[in-house]
Amino acid sequence: MYDAHIQGIGWQGWKRDGQTAGTTGESKRLEALTVRLKNPNAELEMQGHVQGKGWTTLRGNGEVIGTIGLGLRMEAIRLKVTGLNVQYRVHVEYDGWTEWKRNGEEAGTTGQSKRIEAIEIKFV
Repeated sequence: MYDAHIQGIGWQGWKRDGQTAGTTGESKRLEALTVRLKNPNAELEMQGHVQGKGWTTLRGNGEVIGTIGLGLRMEAIRLKVTGLNVQYRVHVEYDGWTEWKRNGEEAGTTGQSKRIEAIEIKFV
């Protein structure tokens, strides 16, 4: 399960199985993300690239990457899950959906000042 904190909306509510967390076509930034795994044999590591701050430290299951209440955009995300295969893609300002990324690959952009607007995550 995953939940996104969106500009002007706040936390959207839990999504799963490739559902879209965030918005497209509304010019709203994804500011924070949390992922919660229910599989006790899987271990999650995630990082977010935040406007003006760079890459966050590694976070784990149920923790938050990004910021809340600071008005900063997430620009890229990395997810890695030991014990499961994870696929994810993000919707980037002006660019649209990225290709599906896997286990630790970077989804989004760095150094281009573009916001992530939405994310989809699948466990396969």
